[in-house]
Amino acid sequence: MNHAAGSSSRLRRLGSAVADQALLSATNLAAGVALIRHASDKQYGYYVLATNAVLLMVTLQNGFFGAPMINRLTPLPPDEQGQLVAGLKREQGTVLLLGVAAFLGLAAVTFALGLISSEMLGVAAAFSVCALAMLHREFFRMVMLAHRHTGHLLRADLFFVVVFLGGVELALGTTRPGIGALLALCAAAAVAGFSLSVTARRGKLIVGAGQSGMLRQLAPVGAWAAAGGAIYWVYGQGYSYLVAGTLDVGAVAAVSATRLLMMPLNLVATGVSQLMLPTASGWLHREGAVKVMSRLLWIGGAMCLMAMLYFCVAWQLRGWIFGSLLHRTFANQDQLFCLWAGIFGLMVVRDQLQFLLVLRERFRTLAVLSLCSAGLAVALSYPAMLHLGAGGALVGMLAGEVLNIAGIAFLARREVRLGMSPCVEAI
Repeated sequence: MNHAAGSSSRLRRLGSAVADQALLSATNLAAGVALIRHASDKQYGYYVLATNAVLLMVTLQNGFFGAPMINRLTPLPPDEQGQLVAGLKREQGTVLLLGVAAFLGLAAVTFALGLISSEMLGVAAAFSVCALAMLHREFFRMVMLAHRHTGHLLRADLFFVVVFLGGVELALGTTRPGIGALLALCAAAAVAGFSLSVTARRGKLIVGAGQSGMLRQLAPVGAWAAAGGAIYWVYGQGYSYLVAGTLDVGAVAAVSATRLLMMPLNLVATGVSQLMLPTASGWLHREGAVKVMSRLLWIGGAMCLMAMLYFCVAWQLRGWIFGSLLHRTFANQDQLFCLWAGIFGLMVVRDQLQFLLVLRERFRTLAVLSLCSAGLAVALSYPAMLHLGAGGALVGMLAGEVLNIAGIAFLARREVRLGMSPCVEAI
């Protein structure tokens, strides 16, 4: 009976996580479609570049705090868990405020020297406040996911959706809808972050002023995790900057617009992955690496099958999507779509296989692997773009993803052979 109740609870949490990610991905898709249809390629390109930079900040933070924080929270009693989280939040806030102030100062200086236009200064300012709000929200999302409070997460993200889509609608009536959409994202993140912080304090998930020196305690492991995430971002999202630098900002619109077709697949994969980290952590502590790897392989296989089925359906509907939904066609859009399908198909499997390495805190090894994969991606992307245009950036990404998943599979297999007991990689 207890086993049945536990299974039902896990299914409800999984359903909430997937529903939450579906809501967020559908919202991002709707915002992207609205900007593609009503904004210029340049304004949409600025929006993509800025939101990708925000994603880099989120990746760094999630890598630094994510698994290291969960591993330390799991064995602690509730009151100590709350103090640990409070200490991390206080120190995170200090670092973020200093970082934003430094960035805004640098942007003002470059504008005064005539190195950037007023439009680019506006994008930089919108990016700064947006990043600050998003990182505050993402911190509390990590805390909620660590405690598997997916219901509270879904409620806060409903606030996020309403504010963001309302703000995007207002932004479309301005002369700079890309900047307006960034400010809408900032307002939405601020509202959702406030809601989550109130819920966390009421639920004693964050208690008092917290312990001091928590960032230093996580730094030996978290820095490697953040570095690995940043390197992976280079070939996972850095394509937009490579395209903008090699071609132009308008070309970013074509690559990003075709990527939107894969977002429904991404929403399910991300929803599953967010819940899998604390779930797999529990498996590892109770049952060991062999059981974890076996389950991750089954989940990865199921995700791969789902990706193939989704691609077949989307391929048949691509004419309607570009013609009737987006009201926009792009050069070589079928080629771009096929390349994105290959990249996402590998990503959904890789996301599952790497959990064993993440939970065993093999962040230094993962960072080196990501560096090799990113190097291959960048090395191939530039010459490929000279021959294939924007699609060349995706050729490099696909090659990097192949190397990455092959390396993760090898390392995970080695991890299983090394032994059953949890350990932390020497730094």
